[in-house]
Amino acid sequence: MAFVILVRHFHTPPQENGKPRAWIPASTLFPLCTLFVLYRVFNAEGAAGENDAWTFCLLVMCAVDMVALFLLDQLESTAQMREALAIAHQRAEVQSANVKALGNSYKAQRKMTHEFRGYLFALSDMLANGDTEAAQSYLDELKVRQTERILLVNTHNPIIDAILNQKGYAAREQDIDLHFEINDLSEVAIPSVDLTVVMSNLLDNAIEACEKLEKQQRRMTVKAIYNKSDNPPTLFFSVKNASKPVKIFGDHIPTTKPEPELHGFGLPNVMDILHKYDVFYLMDYKDGSFLFCLEWADAANEKAVAAAQK
Repeated sequence: MAFVILVRHFHTPPQENGKPRAWIPASTLFPLCTLFVLYRVFNAEGAAGENDAWTFCLLVMCAVDMVALFLLDQLESTAQMREALAIAHQRAEVQSANVKALGNSYKAQRKMTHEFRGYLFALSDMLANGDTEAAQSYLDELKVRQTERILLVNTHNPIIDAILNQKGYAAREQDIDLHFEINDLSEVAIPSVDLTVVMSNLLDNAIEACEKLEKQQRRMTVKAIYNKSDNPPTLFFSVKNASKPVKIFGDHIPTTKPEPELHGFGLPNVMDILHKYDVFYLMDYKDGSFLFCLEWADAANEKAVAAAQK
């Protein structure tokens, strides 16, 4: 017991947060075998020399037990470090994709603003010359060209716009019947990095689930509603998508991808952030649809409003 307390003082075993791995319950096998042999030896009668030999063998077994436990401990630490690196890599990819989408959005907007003056001059000349048919034809051509450059949603929040439009176009490319329900999100003051991770992962999961279905079954509904009348103001965000049957274990949905230890970090990333901010959330599967909704209190905006009132 003194030896155990000493080891515990200098080395705290890694915490197991998820489902126990196979080697964790197996780590009890070696000490139990040693205890069984100890019991048999001390209850057996034999010559003094024979007992000495057994005692030496038991000391060797104890040493083997300690080495085995140490190796299992290192194996668990390495596995957790590998998962942490995978999570960090996944978050970096999400941030990179959203920054790129935001940059492309602003680039397209600047280009449209630059071209807009040229369009006005051309139309002005046509109308000044009384050529209304040419002006109408020119407008029709402009409508066709600008269709793909129009934003799917405009929440007046550049960060959220970049996320929703990027994922929206990705969903359209997969022939997903997508519907948005939004309002003015310009006053949302929730930390953009954490909000980006949550929204991006939930939308990616929904798109991935729809891709596994027939094209006529693919559908998604995304809601982003900012309730300024709440105290504090809250952001309601939900994603509802068609999906194959899903098994939900608490906050965990097992991944079906190969090498599961390197995948399935999207939802844990979301859960870490939601728990960090004490966000109310709900996920459920019913009648062929998976729903994830949350209500995020905008504490930062509450402080800003209180300061302005003061």
